[in-house]
Amino acid sequence: ASVIATVIGVLLVIWFSKQKGSLMSIHYKGIMVIIPSIVTTIFLGAFWKRFTAPAACVSMIAGSALTVLTNFFPNWIRPIADFVCGPDNGIFIYMRALFGMITTGVIGVIVTFLTQPRKDDEISGLTVGTLDTGMAKYKDGEPHHEVGEKLRRVSAELDDRLAFQRISLTPAMMKRMKVEEGDMVYVEDSRWYLGGLRSVHTKVGPPHEDAESTVRMSKETWEDAFFIDGNPVTMEKIF
Repeated sequence: ASVIATVIGVLLVIWFSKQKGSLMSIHYKGIMVIIPSIVTTIFLGAFWKRFTAPAACVSMIAGSALTVLTNFFPNWIRPIADFVCGPDNGIFIYMRALFGMITTGVIGVIVTFLTQPRKDDEISGLTVGTLDTGMAKYKDGEPHHEVGEKLRRVSAELDDRLAFQRISLTPAMMKRMKVEEGDMVYVEDSRWYLGGLRSVHTKVGPPHEDAESTVRMSKETWEDAFFIDGNPVTMEKIF
C-alpha cells in the first residue's frame, strides 16, 4: 500500500505541474476532491445504523469520481454555487467539496435501501448510538463514566504479583481518579512532549495500602509501555 501510494503521489506531480495558481490553491483543489466523500461516508456509517458496507464502498468511489469530473465539467457545481454564493460567483473551490458531500450522501442513501442491512447484534458498538456497548466489549465490563482527577508525576514500582495489563493504586488515588477495580486507565510517561509514545491502556486491579502515592504494575506491563526506570507517570481514567 505504501509503494502504491508513493507511486501515485509521484505521478500526481505531473498533474500538479500543469495546474494554474499557487501550490496552496492546488492543495485545496485536491483536498476538496478526496476528503468530502470519505468524511460523508464515515458520518453516515457512524450516525446511521441502517447504512451498509456496499453503500459505503459505492458512495465513496462514485462520489469521489463524480467530484473529480467536476474539474472537467465545472458547470455541474453551478446550481449549488449559485444557491449558496449567488450567481456568477466564479469560485467553485469550496462548492466542489459541498457537491462531493451531497453526491456521496445521495448515492449512499440510495444504495443503502437497495442492499440488505446487517443485524443489530453484528453492528452493535460500531455506531454512535451503541458506543456504550462498544466500550463494554473493549473493557469486558460496564463502562464507568464518572469523571475523576488526572494524576501527574506519580512514582511507579514493579510488582510481579500483578497480572499483565493490571495496575494497583492506593485507595486514596482511586478515590481521586473516581476509578473502581476493572476500570480502564491510560498511563503515560509524564514528559508531555513524548506525545504518548511511552504509554499503555490498562485496567485497575486490587488496591495496595502503601503510604506513598505510587502505582504498581508488573514488569511485563512496564515493558509493554516502554517506560524508563525512575521516570514518573501520568494517569487518567478512560471509562
